[in-house]
Parts: sequence; C-alpha cells; structure tokens
Amino acid sequence: AKELECQYSDVSAHLHVLRVALSEKGGARTLHVTNAPTGSSLLAPRKEHAIEIGDLGYFFPVREITIETRSLESVLSELSIARTDFIKLDAQGAEYEILRGLGSQHSASVLAIELEVGLQNAYADQPSFSDIDSMLRSWGLQLYDIKPARSHRAMDGDYAYYPEKVFGVVPDSPTLSKRVWEFDAVYFRSPDYLLSKGDGEGIRRLAVLYCVYGFFQEAIHIVREIGRAHV
Repeated sequence: AKELECQYSDVSAHLHVLRVALSEKGGARTLHVTNAPTGSSLLAPRKEHAIEIGDLGYFFPVREITIETRSLESVLSELSIARTDFIKLDAQGAEYEILRGLGSQHSASVLAIELEVGLQNAYADQPSFSDIDSMLRSWGLQLYDIKPARSHRAMDGDYAYYPEKVFGVVPDSPTLSKRVWEFDAVYFRSPDYLLSKGDGEGIRRLAVLYCVYGFFQEAIHIVREIGRAHV
C-alpha cells in the first residue's frame, strides 16, 4: 500500500489508494495467508487440490489471521461515488462474495466487470463459474471475453518436470497441452438497457470501456445506435 500511495501521490486528487479488505457484509473475517502470498484468500485452501496439482508448497503452510472487512457498497458510499463504471477483481475465489456486497444501486448501473474465475476448486466452498455468471447476467451484464491461464501439472512444485524430464520438450512446447486452471472473465452491460433508458452518458462511458478492451467495432455500433435512438 505504501508503494502505491507513493506511486500515485501526484494524482491523489483523482486516485485513492485504500487500505481496506472487502467482503460481502463487512465485519471480522479470517484471512488464510498462504505460503505464496498470491494465494492468500478469505477462503481456506484445499489440501486435496494442492496434492492433486503437485504443488503443496504453494498454499501450505497456511497462517490464519483475523482482519476487519467492509462491503464494497460502504466503501463507495464513503467516497461519495454514486455511479460505478468498471470493477476489476482478483481475490482468489472471493470475487463472488465481494460483488454480492456491491449493493443494488451499483449492481444495477455498473458498466463492466473483469474478474478471475477459478476452475479447480482450489479453495473450500469456492463459487463456480455458473454461480458468478448467473449473478452477473441477472444484473444485465453479458459475457464478452475470457482470458484463460493454463499450466502443466507439477511434480513437487516443479511445473517444468513433466515437459522437460518426461517428454523432453520445453515447458511451452505446443506439442504438450496445458490444462486450464483459471480465467479472467470480461462482462459488459447490455447496451440495449442503456438505450431504453436514454442514458447517453452511460453509453458514452460504455463505448470508452469497449475501446479499452479492443472492442472497437462494438464502440462504433453503440455510437451509431445513439443516433438512431436520438439519445
């Protein structure tokens, strides 16, 4: 957090670095601090999964600490943010819970969301992709893209073991397929909803978000639709 605060000190009027942990309802929660910090989560890692992938040392040993959390809705309210355009989440299985704490006002107006979706049940009670997709579709969001992350099975934490030692190829050889472990899912709000509401500001912001992700044809289409709808 200190590094981020220093990095963005020159634009502090436009950017806020918040030392806040998020959950659905807020309050005290257990944070499972894994051996590799990138695996830490509000959800408990499953030892069966770590053994299955051959990398017990990524998660274990695990320390449990109690932290105070807040809902995303309360944080946005404190900052007087009435409208949320875009959310990006990577919270090791807690993305679904955090989004459930967004609140009805923001969930009905958010224009785009990118979040990580795990596929291998690495954590206890980890929501499935169908859970996440159903919720976001109920908010009027549509899936536009997925960015898969693939990996080989490890041997005692060595992900190059099977390609190099068993098959005699480099780890990235196209002759040896990698399993999909997780992916980032990108959702955008349905432009039809914004057009039906005559929300010109929302449509312009949506067009910008399309361009950020390279969907230039979608941006051109929605701009043309603005003219046809006289918004």
